[in-house]
Amino acid sequence: MTRQRAVMLTGFLLVISVGTLGYWRWTEAHTTNPPVQAAALHARLADYWKALRDIGPRALGSAGHQHALTYLQAQFQALGYQVETTTFDVSQTHDAGSLILVGSDRFPATALEGSGPGDQSGPLVDLRRASNTSDISNAPVSGKIVLLSCHPGRQGAMVNQIFQGGGFGVILADTCPAQALDRGDGTPLPVVVLSASAAQRLASVPGRTVEVTAHVVQSTGQGTNLVAFRNPSGPEVLLTAPLASHAESLEADAGVSGLLTLLDTARRAATTPLADQLWFAVLDGDVDGHAGEENFVADHRYVLRPTRAALVLHRVGLGSGPLQVQGHADLVKVARASRQGILAQAVPSGDQQSALDRWEVRTLQLSRASAVVPRTDEMLDLNRVSDTAMFIMGVIPKLLQQSWTAPPICDGIGKQDRRC
Repeated sequence: MTRQRAVMLTGFLLVISVGTLGYWRWTEAHTTNPPVQAAALHARLADYWKALRDIGPRALGSAGHQHALTYLQAQFQALGYQVETTTFDVSQTHDAGSLILVGSDRFPATALEGSGPGDQSGPLVDLRRASNTSDISNAPVSGKIVLLSCHPGRQGAMVNQIFQGGGFGVILADTCPAQALDRGDGTPLPVVVLSASAAQRLASVPGRTVEVTAHVVQSTGQGTNLVAFRNPSGPEVLLTAPLASHAESLEADAGVSGLLTLLDTARRAATTPLADQLWFAVLDGDVDGHAGEENFVADHRYVLRPTRAALVLHRVGLGSGPLQVQGHADLVKVARASRQGILAQAVPSGDQQSALDRWEVRTLQLSRASAVVPRTDEMLDLNRVSDTAMFIMGVIPKLLQQSWTAPPICDGIGKQDRRC
């Protein structure tokens, strides 16, 4: 064996040894579950909701943010789950009054999280009928300002595809049920959100030069992820919901109904064998939990190896329509078989860009379809939250019965590694 190969082998074995030691220390440090408190098993959704509503907005860095973390930790521990919290730095952009100009017409807009500041102008191209990255790649976006409709779970990939194709800016029509807009990767180019009605008026002038001005300010804060579990070896099914909310109000935000569903599901599972197979992750950093998801995956890649599925909860207690699921085709198939009447859509693998997707954890996003766009927390329906938790408790055993082989890990267990 040459010296170079010997050094490479030694380095590889060292990485494996350090990773294995880290995993052993993780499991050794989490061997004792707290006792289940009888009162916690009889908690009501209305009690959870009152407590979170009294806490108020959970904006990053606010008192409400810390109080919500403390409350959630206490509830999970009372149900017999261990709780781990990890902190990370978060770079945020906030809208400071963005604008779209078409001749003398002015359209107030809002810069999306991740948008770059500044001005861009170009001919408007209406791609509201585009539904995936393939539609974008076949469209003439170079040098254009692109108008898109909302597509939860695929928005980030579609925006990224526009910029890779030479697009100068993106205008997102706010057509999503319950404002289910997500961000793409950070970009120096403007990405702004426009109301559905204003977008319709804007679309009547395709080809005209549009000027997009994204006014944003940047700040740095500290996010905190919270993970509740019984089995430290890793989850077979992961459930996630975002923690943070906007500063000004609860705004029927994604997090509040997702957090309530996590607590209700944890309570229902607490006295069943499922409790040893589930992890509950409260993801921080932004109102959709994307930054928290990135850090969660980076911190837990090794223990995510046995994870069959991740259920991502997104405004599941809002809207007037049926439960809506979208994600990995195999999971969508199980969801369809579990309940009639749900809206189910498989998302092509190339359109799934979350950190969990990139680590090849199959994801299924749960939301509620709606003919209207809920804007206030008054539209939260606890019956829909309860219904979502019941659906989850019914679909998880079917997911566990589904034939599945964990993807192998290629290059050790460091933060930069990927599954094969």
